[in-house]
Amino acid sequence: MQVRNAFRHTADAEFGSNTTVMDQTLERYRGLLGRSEMDPFAAQILLRTAYEQSFGLHDHTPGQPGDSPLALVSMNQKEDYWTYGTMYRDMAEFMTNRVHEKTGMDMVTFFKQPRYFTSMVWEILRLQREAEEAERKRLEREAQQAGQQGR
Repeated sequence: MQVRNAFRHTADAEFGSNTTVMDQTLERYRGLLGRSEMDPFAAQILLRTAYEQSFGLHDHTPGQPGDSPLALVSMNQKEDYWTYGTMYRDMAEFMTNRVHEKTGMDMVTFFKQPRYFTSMVWEILRLQREAEEAERKRLEREAQQAGQQGR
C-alpha cells in the first residue's frame, strides 16, 4: 500500500511509533486547559484531540480548513480499515493472483495457512505473472515486426 503523505495510515506498523509527538501535544493541551486533573470526559476529548493532531488526522486549531465541531467523532480516511486494512489487502491479493485457479484452494482454506505460506504463494504467483507479461510483450513485438516486414 502506498503512503499518501508523511503521516502513515493507522493500519501501518509504523503508525504511532513516535510517542514523543503525542506526549508533547498532550502537555501543550493540558497546559492550555490549566489543570492537572480532569474529569473522564475532558480527558477523553483531550486524548482524542492530541491523537488526531499528533498523527496528522485532523488539525483542531480553530479557523483551519476543514475544522468542524464534529471532527472529533467523524471517521478519518486514514482510519478506514475496510479499505486499507490487512484483510482487504489480503483478499485483493488472493483475487489478483487468482490463487483459487492456480492452487485449487478456496479463500477460507488459503487464509487458514501460516502467513509464511501465503506470502510464499503470492510471491511465486507474482513472479509467474511478471514472466507471463514479459512473454506476452515479447510476442507482441515479434508480431509487430513480422507485420512490418510483410508490408
